[in-house]
Amino acid sequence: MRHRKYIFLILVFFTGCTTTKITSSNLTNEKVTDFSSVFYKIKAKKTTAKAMPYLEIRSKKIYDQNDIKFEQRVYTFLEDQGKNLLDDVIAYALANKLKYILTIEEIDYEYTTISSPGYWSNGMYFGGGNSKEIVHELQARLYSTSDTTEIWEAEIEIKSGSYGNSQQSGESLAISLIDKLIQDGILPKSFKHLNERKSRV
Repeated sequence: MRHRKYIFLILVFFTGCTTTKITSSNLTNEKVTDFSSVFYKIKAKKTTAKAMPYLEIRSKKIYDQNDIKFEQRVYTFLEDQGKNLLDDVIAYALANKLKYILTIEEIDYEYTTISSPGYWSNGMYFGGGNSKEIVHELQARLYSTSDTTEIWEAEIEIKSGSYGNSQQSGESLAISLIDKLIQDGILPKSFKHLNERKSRV
């Protein structure tokens, strides 16, 4: 009976977590040496819009500790469509002395209901019922503002369970993006991370 309890606890853990997986590639052989400012331009659907303020708060906290200027703007399908063009975003970044632009856009969304088994113990029934799995798929691209060179691109998958929420999704994305930029050599290995990995959910 004990192993059934372990299975149930494992199921609860995985339906409660929010995880972010990023597959990325560098698009240029030139080494980035002047990452002193960045502008996150996000095209969000309704399904991800609520997570974006948490992405901004966590990202800004980390960048501020590394003396990197950070700004973020979120555009939805219906709002500010005319300002969502890359040329306009580059013009804004140039005017505000932001050296790099990171664009993020949701490209797919999937909601799945999962049936989990229960078990009997001492005449009582535990577990069972349905849980949810939500998967957001996003694309990210990093541009140099000065010459509009595309430096880096990534495919992002954010997966959460029944107890996941917008805050977990936004913070997980913020931390995972910075982790990946460090790993790919865009940000230096000496980049201060504030032990933010401990906060990952």
